[in-house]
Amino acid sequence: GPEEDATAMRGGFLRKFARARRPGPWTTTRSATSQAPPPVPSLTATLDALFADMPQRPLWLASLRALSSRREYIADRRRLLPVYAALEKELDAQVAALADDDDDDDATAPPTPEPAPQSTTEPLAEFSSLTGAAAAVWRALGPRVRRSEALRGEISAASGGAAPLKFASGGATASHGGAGIFDEDELLSPAIRQYVRRIRAAATVDGDLLLGHVVTRYVFCDGAVAARVAPWFWTTGHAAHPGALDGLDDLRAAIDDVADERLDDDKHMAVIAEALRSFDLSIKLVQERPLLLGAVSGAAKLVMSAAQHGFRRSPPPAPAKED
Repeated sequence: GPEEDATAMRGGFLRKFARARRPGPWTTTRSATSQAPPPVPSLTATLDALFADMPQRPLWLASLRALSSRREYIADRRRLLPVYAALEKELDAQVAALADDDDDDDATAPPTPEPAPQSTTEPLAEFSSLTGAAAAVWRALGPRVRRSEALRGEISAASGGAAPLKFASGGATASHGGAGIFDEDELLSPAIRQYVRRIRAAATVDGDLLLGHVVTRYVFCDGAVAARVAPWFWTTGHAAHPGALDGLDDLRAAIDDVADERLDDDKHMAVIAEALRSFDLSIKLVQERPLLLGAVSGAAKLVMSAAQHGFRRSPPPAPAKED
C-alpha cells in the first residue's frame, strides 16, 4: 500500500545517505588514477530531496481550505499555533541553558564562603548531549524566524482582536500570555497533542533532534510551501506571514554549518529521521479535519478574487493611519 511504499522509499534514501556519509576508498574501474569522492550532501539538501518525493498534496489542500472562509482561516492558524509554541518553548529553553553554560565558562570570580544561588535552568547537557547544535542555530536565527507571535497576530486580526483563543473543539480556552499555555493536553485535538508530545519527547531524549523539526517547520513549511501559498492568501484578502522566508538562506546555512561541525554520522541520521517524523505529523495535522470540500470552496474563492482584483504577488498595502 501507499504507507509501505513510503516507508520503503525513506529506508532506501536513508541507506544512500548513510553510504554518502561514510565513503570508502574511491577508485575508478576505467582508470587507475584516483579521483575525489562525490561531495557529501548537506543536511538541508538531503531533506530537500527527501521532501520532494513525499506526498505534499494534503498541505496544498489545507492551504486552499483555509481560504474558503474566515472561520477556516482562523481554525488553520489556531491548529498551527500550539505546535510552534511548543517547539519555540523548547528551543528557548536550550538557548537559556546555553547562555548559562557560557556564563559558567567565563566566570573568574574567586570562591566565596556563601553558596551561590542555583540556576533555575538545567545545564545544556540535559538538552543536547553536549553539542548544543539546536541551541546554537536558534540563538542566532530564532528571533528572525519564530512563528508563534506572527500566528497570534494573524488570529487576533482575523478575529477582530478577540481573546482568549479557543484551541479545543470542546470549548476550553487558553490565554495569549504565558509560556505554559499548552501544558494541558486535554485542550488539544489528538493530532495536535501527538505533535506537541513528539516535540517534548525529542527535546527530552536529545535536544539536537529538534533540528529535524526546525527544518520541517521553518525551512520547508514556512519556506518552500509558504513561498507558493502566500500569494493565495494575499489575493483573497487574508494575512499571511511567510515566516522563515525573511531569513531562510541564513537559517539553512546555519543548520548545515552546525550539523557538519557538531553532529556525527549517527546524529545526522537521527535528525533526518526526526524531520521525517515531523513531516508525517504535519500531514496528520491537516488531515484531521475534512480537506477536499473546503479546498474546492477555497479554490473557487481564489479564482473569483483573482478575476475581480488581480492576483497579488505581494502583501496588500497597509491602510493609512488617520491623524
